[in-house]
Amino acid sequence: MSVVQLETPSAAGAKHGLTRDQFMHLVWCWWIPALIATYLLRLWYCWWRELVPDEAVYWSWSRHLDLSYFDHPPMVRVSDLAVDAHLSDRRN
Repeated sequence: MSVVQLETPSAAGAKHGLTRDQFMHLVWCWWIPALIATYLLRLWYCWWRELVPDEAVYWSWSRHLDLSYFDHPPMVRVSDLAVDAHLSDRRN
């Protein structure tokens, strides 16, 4: 059985000739802002776009609960109840 060792940021940077400070500068000046910008873009996009038909169906089902639905068997409702029961326990 072999043991896999994970590289630390300083070890990863040393492979490419970067010091730990240079590596952290690269992370904080480029990667973190890129991740934040991507997240903000996704938030804007989710706010801007309309519901697609698949999402609208599930939203409609949550508003009009029934034992089963036109194209889904009763197990869909059972799983919805199970998830709702699990989440409502955590809210209290």
